[in-house]
Amino acid sequence: MQGRSATTWITYGLIAVVLAAPVAAWWWSVGDPSIYFTHDLPAGQGLYAFAKLAGLLGFALLWVQALLGMAPRVPSFRGLPVISRSAHIGLGCGAAMLIAAHVGLFVAGSSLRKKTVAWELLLPNLDHGYYFQMITLGAVALYLLVIALFAGWRLRRGHRRWKAIHMLWPAVFALALVHSITIGSESRYGVLVYVFFFMGSSLALIALARTATWLGARRAKAAIARNGSKLASDASTH
Repeated sequence: MQGRSATTWITYGLIAVVLAAPVAAWWWSVGDPSIYFTHDLPAGQGLYAFAKLAGLLGFALLWVQALLGMAPRVPSFRGLPVISRSAHIGLGCGAAMLIAAHVGLFVAGSSLRKKTVAWELLLPNLDHGYYFQMITLGAVALYLLVIALFAGWRLRRGHRRWKAIHMLWPAVFALALVHSITIGSESRYGVLVYVFFFMGSSLALIALARTATWLGARRAKAAIARNGSKLASDASTH
């Protein structure tokens, strides 16, 4: 019990670091946030700044949800805290709202700067350079997130066939991770890069362990079925 408690506290400590690191990096990047309310700055500048904060926190919350939702299903990670289904849904909704705020504030800031609605930021754009290609990755992650959330809602209502679509979340996380590292100005701070690496590698490790557990269960089930068929066949011949 003591070991399990220690694991729980260590996990909560890591979660606290993962949630605090983006805020610290953002604060270091923008300086005193009050200047966006008290100084005359270029159009949209304040919206850009808070769009980055919302995106960083939304991404971190997505990691927390995935970690706590998937780890208890893997035998070697069952010492991690277990959250209820309602908490899982709450974390997912919180991450989705922060990511939606990130996108909305960024598009609004770009629109103010260009003095026209920047709809093009929400559309695939692979032929206008590296920056827009990385924005496209973020846009694709957003659309996949919407689909995964809808599938999760359908799954919650008992439609089990939506489970495979709900499992689009690894693609969402991977695309968001690349998007965050490549064009996020805060990613130039070494500590945040390490945090991103930890987030990605930890989920990849748990996902691989979960896949191995699932495959092992399927093989065991198939073996039991084969043995049952063989016993039934042997019994019918005697």
